[in-house]
Amino acid sequence: MLSFRGTNGPDLDNWVTNINGARISYPGVAGGLVHAGFYGAYQKVQSQVRSAMSNLISAHPNSKIFITGHSLGGALAVLAGMDIKAYLSPSQMITLYTYGQPRVGNVELSNYIFSLFN
Repeated sequence: MLSFRGTNGPDLDNWVTNINGARISYPGVAGGLVHAGFYGAYQKVQSQVRSAMSNLISAHPNSKIFITGHSLGGALAVLAGMDIKAYLSPSQMITLYTYGQPRVGNVELSNYIFSLFN
């Protein structure tokens, strides 16, 4: 299981992440735009997530992966789920649960996300 926490009350960095709503291109998705703050926050932990998930998949290749998060954590959970599917194993069973998740990207990105998890 991979879990991301939501915005931590007085943590200014979290609020800067939340309000940096500029849309930037999401690699590999034609017309896909992603919230710059959420994507930047995920990129800061991406190598750690990839390493931990790679180790988990190697140790338990037939296990399901559950990814969850609330609020800001929900946005990061979606980005992690997309990354794990693309980087580690497109056939890996991943279940994604988010709560109070803000919009991560535009319609093209949303369609891409649904194609990965349906």
